Amino acid sequence: MNFLFCLSAVAFFSCKKENDNEFPVVNWISPATGIQINVLDALHVSLHLTDNIGLSSLNVKLVDDQFIPVMTGASFSLQGKSADETFDYPINNVRLTSGTYYLDATLSDGTNIQNSYRQINITEVPKTFRGFFVATYPTTNNLNIYKTDTTWLPAAFANQASDFSDMEVSSYWQQLYF
Repeated sequence: MNFLFCLSAVAFFSCKKENDNEFPVVNWISPATGIQINVLDALHVSLHLTDNIGLSSLNVKLVDDQFIPVMTGASFSLQGKSADETFDYPINNVRLTSGTYYLDATLSDGTNIQNSYRQINITEVPKTFRGFFVATYPTTNNLNIYKTDTTWLPAAFANQASDFSDMEVSSYWQQLYF
C-alpha cells in the first residue's frame, strides 16, 4: 500500500509543468552607446537574443529621455532559443529636437518580458527661413495675405472676403490661421 501511495505521489509531482522564471537576454551588437545621428538618417541595429525556453517576439522603438515613444517600432516574430536580428531603423520624424534618446528593445519569451535600452544622440533637422506672411486689410470686408520668400519679393497668397481680427502661422504644423 505504501508503494502505491509513493508511486502516485511521484507521478503527480513529476507531471507538474515547469515555470519559466528566466528572462530573455538582449545583447546589443550595434549601434554603439552614445552614437551621434541626424534626423533623416538610419540606424543600423544588430541584436543577439537568447532565452532558456524559447523566444516569442521583439519590438524596437525610439523613446525620449522620459521613455515615451516618439516613433513607431519595428516588430519581429521569433522562434527558437536564440536569434540574431539585423535591420536599419530610419529616424524619419522631422519634428524630433536635438537631444538624448534611447532605442528600446522589448524581448518576450511568451511569459517574461525584458526591456533593454541603448542611448543615442540625435541632431534635429536644421531650421531654415522660407519666408513670412503679411496681412493687409485695405477696405472693409477685404483681406489680402502676401507671402514674402527669401528673395524678399511679396507674392499674393490669398484674398478673402471677411473681417480680419488676427493671424498666426504654425511652422510646426505648416499651417496659416486667419
